[in-house]
Amino acid sequence: MQTKILIPVLAIVIALAATAGWYRAHEQQQRTRTELVQVLAQRVLAPMDELLRQNAALTQALNAPPFAEGDSGFLQSYLIRIRRDGVAKSAEMKQRIDSLANNNTQILTLISVYAPYSGNAGFRSAADHFREYALSVRDRWQSVPEVFMAGGNLPASVPALPQDFTQALRSELATFQ
Repeated sequence: MQTKILIPVLAIVIALAATAGWYRAHEQQQRTRTELVQVLAQRVLAPMDELLRQNAALTQALNAPPFAEGDSGFLQSYLIRIRRDGVAKSAEMKQRIDSLANNNTQILTLISVYAPYSGNAGFRSAADHFREYALSVRDRWQSVPEVFMAGGNLPASVPALPQDFTQALRSELATFQ
């Protein structure tokens, strides 16, 4: 008779121990994920924010004298300047545009590292908008030599930095501070 009672009780005890073990492992996994996301935030979001700040300063400088050419965007202005003044006299402007393009590439890399861990759909959507902007700027910048050689102009539409990305990034950063 005791054997009939002992087997179900033993089974219940084993099931409770297994459930407790699973629960502890699950809690540890959640803590590890939270810690990972916090480390990513410190090592990815903060540098991304700094690169965006640098880009804002570069864009402001490129859209103002002595680089700006009327209402043209900075890439069209560069094209105008190299036609008028030559490539050598436009080296400083080229260097700033290269810095902007390189920063965008770094930001895209950081986005690809962080986005899968972001629980914020708004951040991921804004990151997609930034990706489209950065790739458009890169493609336009890479086409400047060809357009110059062909004697043409860049398309009139100038991609604008999506402000929703800057806001989403700062909001994401604020959750970890």
